[in-house]
Amino acid sequence: MLKLGKYIFEEELENSSLTVYIGAPEKGSEWNINCFFKKALYEGETVCPEIIINNIHTNQCDIDGLAGEKFATRGIQESDDREDSLYIFEHEPFEKMKVKIAAIDRGQAHIVCEGIAVEDGYAVPVKTVKFEWDCWLPVVVDQCNISEHDTIVVGEAQNVRAVGIYGFGHADMEDLTAYETKSGFHFPEDYRNFLLDYNGGFPDVKDNYINTDLFNPRQKILYFYGITKVDAYDTTALKPKYNLFSNYAKYHNSFDMKNSILIVSVYGQYGFCLFADEERSGVYYYDSAAGENRVFHKFCDTFTEFLDLVVTDQPGQVKDLYESYGSPYMR
Repeated sequence: MLKLGKYIFEEELENSSLTVYIGAPEKGSEWNINCFFKKALYEGETVCPEIIINNIHTNQCDIDGLAGEKFATRGIQESDDREDSLYIFEHEPFEKMKVKIAAIDRGQAHIVCEGIAVEDGYAVPVKTVKFEWDCWLPVVVDQCNISEHDTIVVGEAQNVRAVGIYGFGHADMEDLTAYETKSGFHFPEDYRNFLLDYNGGFPDVKDNYINTDLFNPRQKILYFYGITKVDAYDTTALKPKYNLFSNYAKYHNSFDMKNSILIVSVYGQYGFCLFADEERSGVYYYDSAAGENRVFHKFCDTFTEFLDLVVTDQPGQVKDLYESYGSPYMR
C-alpha cells in the first residue's frame, strides 16, 4: 500500500516486480524496483502512480541473501541522475528516499520505502509530498552469462534480432533547428533522420538489452528521446521526460550539451550520449552513479551502430507498451 500524503493507493502487481540481475560471484548482482498502482483520486484527479528505483549494486549472488539490503538517496540531483522517480502527474525525482528489502519469501519480496517526492517540479517553489510504501512484490530473476572480455559481441543469442521502434511520430525540422540554435549541438545525419522518421520511441519489446559484454548486468532501454516544443497546452507535444528540450534545460549546467546529447533512458547503471564534435564523435557511455565526476568511454562509432546493438530474443509486444509506460504526449 502506498500512502501519498492523505491518499492511499493499492499495488497493481501484474506488471510490478523486484527484478534481480545475478552476476558472477566476484562481480556481485544488481536489483531494481518498478511498481504500478491502481487508479484512484488524488487532489481531485484520477491518477495511476508508479515508483521506479533503478539498479542498485549488491555483493549478494543469491536471492535469499537480498533480505536486509538497503539503499537511500539524498537530494533531488542524485535521484535525477539515477532517474529514480515517483509518477503522479508525470515522473518526478525524490527529494529523499530510503528503501529496504525487509524479507524474501516464496518468490516475493517485502519492500519498505519512505521519503519525500517531488509532486510538481514546475511549481515555484517546487511542490513535494511525503510518502510511505509497504508491500510484497513478485521477484523476477535475470540470470546473465557474461564473458570476461571487454568487447562488443553481436548476435550472442541464437534468435537475437535488433529491436523495432514504436515511434512517437515524426520530428519537425523546425524543432531540430531550434534545438541546434539553443544548444550549439549539430545532429549527425543518421540521428537527425531517426528523429525525423520516429521522433524517439519505445523498443518494441520490454525484454531488450544492449548486445555487449561490457555491462554486468545487461542494460535495458526504456525509451529513445524525441523532440518537440515544450508546451503544456499542446496535446501533441512530448512530455518532459521524453523530450530533448527538457533534457537540455535539466542538464546543460552539468553536461557538455553543446557537443553531446542524451539519446536513451536506460534501465541500468550506465547512461549513453552521442558526441558530435572535432575531438570525439559517436556513442559514449558513462557511470550514472558518478555524478559530475563522470568519465565517458567510447562505445561505438555511430547512432546507427548503437541502434543495431539494441536487441532481443523475444517476439514484439507493441500493443503493450503504452499500457506499461503511459502515453508520451501531453494528454
